[in-house]
Amino acid sequence: GGASSSKASSVPAFNPKCLCQRNSNSKKLSFLAPSVAMLVQNPRNDRLKVIHCGLRAFERTESFPKDTKSKDRVAQDGAMHVLPFLSKQTLKASAVQFLTFFKVTSWKFAVMDESLKEQAQKLDKGGCAIVLDDPDRKVSE
Repeated sequence: GGASSSKASSVPAFNPKCLCQRNSNSKKLSFLAPSVAMLVQNPRNDRLKVIHCGLRAFERTESFPKDTKSKDRVAQDGAMHVLPFLSKQTLKASAVQFLTFFKVTSWKFAVMDESLKEQAQKLDKGGCAIVLDDPDRKVSE
């Protein structure tokens, strides 16, 4: 038999050193390429003034309920780079369900099919990513 390839094996290990904030009060957290992270975070470069680098990966928000574990949401800029590392806050939607989300301005349980409702009820409070469940790549090619 041939070797099977899984998505998990193609995802690099998450390196927290690739996350960077301008300062401790910053509401934005950027995702940097490893080589850029080494340059920016090197103590010998303390005089280096960084205006902007990397993709915004997370942004702090106050719109989540007070008892939410994290006050950060995934920023659109870095979503494709962060998504492979999201495991607990991800929903898989069928193509029909995914298209429904584009037709409404604010979605609630009423517009979800049963499969998606079951997945959503298992999530922690806060944000989530909704990904297209298209294993045969009929829609996403």
